[in-house]
Amino acid sequence: MAKQSVLLHALTVGEISKEALSRVDLTKTRLAAEVQVNLLPKTIGSAYFRPPFQYLSTAPGFEVMRPFAISAARDAIVHFRSGGVTISLDGQMVSRQAVSSTVANGDFSTTASWTLGVLNGANAEIAGGQLLLQGLAQGGAAAARQTVTTSSVGQEHAMRVVVTRGSVEFRIGSTLNGQQLIRSTMLAEGTHSLTFTPTTSSYFIRLRNTTQRPCYVTSCQVEGAGELFLPTLYAEADLRKIRWDQSGDVMFLACDGYEQRKIERRSLHSWSVTRYLSEDGPFGLVKDSPAKLQVTELYGSATLNASQDYFTSDMVGRLIYLFHNKQRRRTILAADEEFTLPIRVAGIKDIEHGYNDRDFSYTVTGTWAGTLTWQRAYGTEDGGYAPYKNSTTDNTIGFTANPSGVERNDDYDSNSITFYKLGFQSGDYTSGSAVVTVGYDGGTTDGIVRITSVTDGTTARVDILDPPGDVTYTSTWRAGQWSNETSWPAAVSFYDGRLFWAGLDQFWGSVSDEYYSYDENKEGDSAPILRNMAVGRGVQKAKWILPLSRLIIGTEGCEIVVKSSSLDEPITANGITLKAFSDFGSADNVCAVIAGNNGLFIDRTEQRLIEIRDASGAGDYTSDEITKVNRDILKPGVVDLAVQRNPDTRAWHVRSDGKCIVLTYDEAEDIKAFTPIEAGGNGLMQSICVSRQDGLDRVTALFKRTINGATVYTRERMMLDDTAAGARINCEMDCYRTGTLGSPSSTISGLGLYEGLQVAVNVDGVPLEQYFTVTGGQINVGVPVTNYVVGLPFEWRFKSAKLAYASSMGTAINQRKRVDKIGFQLVNTHNKGIKYGRSFDDAQMYALPNLVDENDVSNVTHSEYDHDMTSFDGAWGTDSRICLKGKSPFSCTVSGLTFTITTHDAG
Repeated sequence: MAKQSVLLHALTVGEISKEALSRVDLTKTRLAAEVQVNLLPKTIGSAYFRPPFQYLSTAPGFEVMRPFAISAARDAIVHFRSGGVTISLDGQMVSRQAVSSTVANGDFSTTASWTLGVLNGANAEIAGGQLLLQGLAQGGAAAARQTVTTSSVGQEHAMRVVVTRGSVEFRIGSTLNGQQLIRSTMLAEGTHSLTFTPTTSSYFIRLRNTTQRPCYVTSCQVEGAGELFLPTLYAEADLRKIRWDQSGDVMFLACDGYEQRKIERRSLHSWSVTRYLSEDGPFGLVKDSPAKLQVTELYGSATLNASQDYFTSDMVGRLIYLFHNKQRRRTILAADEEFTLPIRVAGIKDIEHGYNDRDFSYTVTGTWAGTLTWQRAYGTEDGGYAPYKNSTTDNTIGFTANPSGVERNDDYDSNSITFYKLGFQSGDYTSGSAVVTVGYDGGTTDGIVRITSVTDGTTARVDILDPPGDVTYTSTWRAGQWSNETSWPAAVSFYDGRLFWAGLDQFWGSVSDEYYSYDENKEGDSAPILRNMAVGRGVQKAKWILPLSRLIIGTEGCEIVVKSSSLDEPITANGITLKAFSDFGSADNVCAVIAGNNGLFIDRTEQRLIEIRDASGAGDYTSDEITKVNRDILKPGVVDLAVQRNPDTRAWHVRSDGKCIVLTYDEAEDIKAFTPIEAGGNGLMQSICVSRQDGLDRVTALFKRTINGATVYTRERMMLDDTAAGARINCEMDCYRTGTLGSPSSTISGLGLYEGLQVAVNVDGVPLEQYFTVTGGQINVGVPVTNYVVGLPFEWRFKSAKLAYASSMGTAINQRKRVDKIGFQLVNTHNKGIKYGRSFDDAQMYALPNLVDENDVSNVTHSEYDHDMTSFDGAWGTDSRICLKGKSPFSCTVSGLTFTITTHDAG
């Protein structure tokens, strides 16, 4: 017989599949486990009873949680659920309190209590349950005001404003037109919940629009008490498809089948959900119909006509680009320093042959007082303007009345590029509105409109974003690439100072540092990037974008790297190439994540974890499967994935059956250890989120349980490692809550959350071994209690790999063997925190001795434990194993394990 003393110095391999357990020729496999549940490995080599989850709140149903970065000291989470989102800050849901003030007719059912005001021909009206504000003239303004009284002075209020079209300027002051409570801010189309604290018994609301485009507001009301809830379009089945990235206080959202959205944080408790709207693209390369299009107006809103059936209801929100071989401007001017858009004049004037490229016409109508003046600039429309004569026949500068007939103007600057605009110079405007129309048959004009409604196949209503060149039909036009008619982006990410979107075989990069612009007229390196993902492997439907040192796009069929000409150079429209570097394909419902310098994603089977890494350090990416050591660990499929970076890198996988698998990951140390997580109370994890607070990663999860016959969803946050290690009051139980009784009592009440379930208890710092069943919302622990911790118990289990040691004839596999003794190196471990034996059968397991050096340590948490080896009741067999386990509420950290084994060589 051969005998050997063995040290298991590292528990960082995790679980491997049964078919790999016989690979005892590999040192790493010898350190692996067949079972390692709730025993998290650390990269230093130890493993510990994983931290418990603390109860935060009860959710109304299923939700998906995503982090929203605020600051190093605060963390926020966006909770997506069917039809809307809620927000939590530092684990607490953002809620509104009851206050006494009410906005009269805040639903705009009548005009009562609202004061409407217009300036210089603007339009303000309340009708059909909405407020319409439109500046109409440049320099015009439309506003709605109301004075609200409150007896809840000094209490935080929240004002909900719903903008259904356009954008509105909003403010709240403690004085009329003041902004002491909410500074003037622009509210885009969407729902806004803005907080303020009145300092007096009255406050003043103002909504205002100064643009020519109409703005519609359907609600402006004080929020009622309860959790903040902001509506979205997403159904429950779509929540896992949401992709997100954040810049500053704005989170940009993409979801396959839905228009992009934004979540905006305006203050700690003020949040908005709005549409993401670009006003200049992206556009398709060619038009998608032979129809000709005509817009009926050149400012504000207008009708868009088609020469044949073209429009459908799915086109609402779509951009249309209109091109005209002329320049026509129609503008209403009603203030100082307001001018028409410039016209660009080029060509020659040939007096001898009566040929003139440079003459243009204008008319002015309306009732106004003041002086209108032409201004001219050479070479650029951005500056350098000087006054210019009124017309060909009138060399004076400036006029004070509407000209008669059609005035014409020209210059003698043949072959020069000159810009002209007409308007009121500083101090020249008195009153009224001047309607100015300027026409020039030379040059070209790009116009852009957005479809707001569709009447029928040939008629739609549009908002004018960039005025077209004429109100005549044009056959030169193109439609925007994003709409319900075509598709919306399915993924989003920031990279190299651009906002990137990816969708059905296409991806788009914004103008550099302009996240809402895709202007094709922008030139140079900052121009937008609009590309097909044509990499020769079929249609590549995007699933996610990952900003590593290169931009990586995951599709249903392959993984694509977006390269510039050099690793250190930014990608540009003219310096870009796309290459497929692997073909695992990505799962539909799981976003990829960043782990250090690498990426992790779930493949299209939903059961394999793939690592993306830079193989050369020069941006040459490759992919490899991590789950090849345990192909069953992620079955029946992963539905959520998040990465924790401290104290170790851990990838949290939520499976479709509610189980959770944690991958402890360290590329430098070659650690890729899978550990299943089982929750107390048979909790099924639904969603996982990693946020950061005070520089530490906070893991928050949504659990589903059946409690007292009902389905209950709870939001729970995992304790920090140092808090769970036994150094403080022991909370090793899930969904735990803490409390203090007014006077010592053996009865703990208020436990309806756990009705009918067994709970573990820690009383006044002492963990109790007995579990108690909650009945009528209370338990009796038999001893007086002041401070308590109550939660749902869970256990950890470890079963070693095959112990192939102590053979003098080669391998010990298939040789009869027995474990004789065992010793532990433990840290921060309660004396009842670990049991050991040859199986998990309690009858065959043993606890640590209650006497150490003649001292009773039965209820002691050992900061260190290093004592003589003790007997191990191992049985002879060909497959001897070591099994360890522990349970709530007792902490345990195993830093090393020694054992002696005897093998009966069958030589």
